Amino acid sequence: MLSRELYFIGIVLLAGVASLGFFWGRRKNLSMARRIGKITEEFLKPVDQNYVWIGGEIGYKASYILKDGFAGKCRTMLTLLPRQSPFWIPISLLLTRYDRFFMSYILEKQLPCEMHFRKKGTWGYDKKIYGDLFRKENIAVGNVTYIMHKKGNCSKIDEKVIKFLKQNRSIKSCSIYNDGKKTVVESMITPKTATVNLFLKGFSEFCKDL
Repeated sequence: MLSRELYFIGIVLLAGVASLGFFWGRRKNLSMARRIGKITEEFLKPVDQNYVWIGGEIGYKASYILKDGFAGKCRTMLTLLPRQSPFWIPISLLLTRYDRFFMSYILEKQLPCEMHFRKKGTWGYDKKIYGDLFRKENIAVGNVTYIMHKKGNCSKIDEKVIKFLKQNRSIKSCSIYNDGKKTVVESMITPKTATVNLFLKGFSEFCKDL
């Protein structure tokens, strides 16, 4: 009889933890998404914008139409840990490890090379296959090592990328590649209010200088 009562109490406690965790995690993720979206819009000052939510509380994809001359369009994607699922988040911390904020500018020109930088040990990038056309190098930026894959004439551009990485230590990855007659410049960080503000400014200046 006692074991049944303990079993029932255990179920009630787990249900309570799940309910409280859901409401706390949902509010936390929605607050982060709205804050980062607002910071991005205030910085970009877009002519138009469009948001698509990912799974309700997991993040969003956004596209912005810009009036700035160096890029006609900007895309962002925010993916957050599932804080609304207290029993799943420990597994998610092992698999995805952190929140992610991706940003890409579509430049109104073509660059003569393709480059991919990623911080050594960054989860989810080791399995990407670049092929024999890419040259691979390890680049030391301060006390951080980045793995670089590149092809084409990158002699001037890779110096600008390294300078950008030195000034923005929160960068997890950075890619430059052509899409038709335009160039896409994409980067990813772990989002926090302070790092997002610095990242937006630094990434924009870097793209303008390419």
